Amino acid sequence: MAKCTINGSGILDSSGLPHTCANQSTINTLLNYLFITLGAIALLMIVIAGLRMVFSGDEPQKLAESRRMIIYALIGLVLAASAEVIVNVVLKKAS
Repeated sequence: MAKCTINGSGILDSSGLPHTCANQSTINTLLNYLFITLGAIALLMIVIAGLRMVFSGDEPQKLAESRRMIIYALIGLVLAASAEVIVNVVLKKAS
């Protein structure tokens, strides 16, 4: 693996070609931020759907739409949490 140096034009490896110097810690941190962001978006969608459900009154179409929105947000939350667990297990085994 080439040693990375930082010069005025960016990060270059010893051959002078652009190269990223991400280690496992950097990748873990970036992926954790990604999964936290996805989880926060899913929770925000659940809150928005709940408010829509509360303010929909007796309109069955709006209630059904809000219920579907909550279900899809919960599915997204479960998928994001599962993906985080899978990625963390794989990265730990790779190190």
